Amino acid sequence: MAHQYTRSSRSATVDVTVLNPKSMQISELYGAINADTLEFSDGMLGSVMRSYAKAQESPGSPDKSEHHTDHWQWLVLDGPIDTLWVENLNTLLDDSKILCLANGERIGMSGHTRIIFEVDSLTNASPATVSRCAMVYLDPSDLGYKPFLNYWYRCRLPITFPKHAIEFLRELMDFSIDKGFAFLSTLKDPWHIPVSKINVLQTLCYLLSTFLDYLDKHGGFGDEDQRLAQTPGSDPPAASTSKNYTPNDALVIYVINEKKQYYLQKNPKNIRQCLIRIYIFCYVWSFGGGLKREDNFEDDNLINQKEQIKVDRDPTTQEFDAFVRDVFNSNVNYAVYLPPDARMIFDYMIDLNTFLYHEWETLVPKTDVLIKSENLQNVIPTVDIVRYSFLIAAVLIHKKPVLLTGNSGVGKTLLIESMLRSLTSPDGNYVRPGTILGDILQYSATKSSSTTKLAQNSEVLADNVEGA
Repeated sequence: MAHQYTRSSRSATVDVTVLNPKSMQISELYGAINADTLEFSDGMLGSVMRSYAKAQESPGSPDKSEHHTDHWQWLVLDGPIDTLWVENLNTLLDDSKILCLANGERIGMSGHTRIIFEVDSLTNASPATVSRCAMVYLDPSDLGYKPFLNYWYRCRLPITFPKHAIEFLRELMDFSIDKGFAFLSTLKDPWHIPVSKINVLQTLCYLLSTFLDYLDKHGGFGDEDQRLAQTPGSDPPAASTSKNYTPNDALVIYVINEKKQYYLQKNPKNIRQCLIRIYIFCYVWSFGGGLKREDNFEDDNLINQKEQIKVDRDPTTQEFDAFVRDVFNSNVNYAVYLPPDARMIFDYMIDLNTFLYHEWETLVPKTDVLIKSENLQNVIPTVDIVRYSFLIAAVLIHKKPVLLTGNSGVGKTLLIESMLRSLTSPDGNYVRPGTILGDILQYSATKSSSTTKLAQNSEVLADNVEGA
């Protein structure tokens, strides 16, 4: 119901208290007098305002100038405005700035204290309340989504992201976002719950940030990388001191000390096509990820088919697949970077080591592998579990909330519990093969067999060791 924290910077300190007035009774918010004992029980709001007032009156408190201070106090009322509770603030919001309680106590508000109303609408707010608080209402349709995108371009992209790449990303968004919203408006009841335009764009930007942050930390966007690949944990044994030195050890030492070259380091001119592929993937899941789709209701019909081809599935999935392909096919510069049309566009992911599309199902262990596995699992990986675990984790690592929607009994709780167990396991939130993020972002490294590499190189390395 209440949350307190402090924000500090070089210029000022802000004590913030967040209250949701609608989450408590009026007596709990303002306090009340017990009719039997005539004792006054303090409320949350009165307690906060009293503590703020005492802090300003205490010795050593900051300068009490109305506008010049380095210590502020914010009371954030985060919840719908209701006349049942907001009218009791009339004396606090007018020129007197005094909170009057039921026991006759009067608490003055200092010049360093600010009251902030955080609401989603003014449906139940009276004109008097709007006037006292000097509220300014901006309709989302009038404000638009451009301010959010401009903020994201300016503040949330990696510092090393090239300016020409930012302009190209703007070009992609200007080309496709309005078309995406126009398509969604043609669908009848497309969501499990209502979704605003800004929610869709936030998902798009969070997913893009996950990919761009990964590229920034793994070779950058075309600059030469001088970092050496290091295996997490202890350092590898030196060849001259290892007691059981083998050709395999030589390969491990060679690979670890080899200068790592990432895709954009070797192909810096390909940044545009890389961005197109990343953007298409994020666009698909931000605009289509929350749609009411039933992709797998006919999966049983796909068993034993020699060739994986498009089948008659949920109409919404078919329509969205056709829409995305039509949008990007309309520009010849983008069309060649779409996923293959043999399957639905939701069935593909991107490997950031090669920037090639792969099917999600290639990450699902085969039945015989699961049977032979000695590690018993509570959750058997499926295509949906693999891809939704990645998408949710990609947003969570930016410390953003995620809402998973769907019909009752489809496995939402099971999926979330399994994903959180993986993320909280040792090194579970790292980007490396064997983790939720690493299996997708480093797909080629995940699928490559270390045993095969050792077999291919052991003979050559053995000759080199013997010759030395």
